[in-house]
Amino acid sequence: TLVYLRGAKVRVSQAPERLPTSAEYRAMPELQGLRGSFEEARASDEDAAGRLAASKDPDERLRLTGVLAARVNLAPVRDAL
Repeated sequence: TLVYLRGAKVRVSQAPERLPTSAEYRAMPELQGLRGSFEEARASDEDAAGRLAASKDPDERLRLTGVLAARVNLAPVRDAL
């Protein structure tokens, strides 16, 4: 079977009979490193949030707010893992 994806021709050998379950996805070795990275990011977010709450320095608060805001788009993906 040939599939055209944005002008590129890709050969697909066979469609899967079914999609993996979420438990099967979590068990995939390819995703283990990614899951670890997201867990580290979650711990870093919690640390930054704690420092933000405790900080009185406006420059430090602004920097920490930027760190947390930059990661907010990854939160749903990270939490799904």
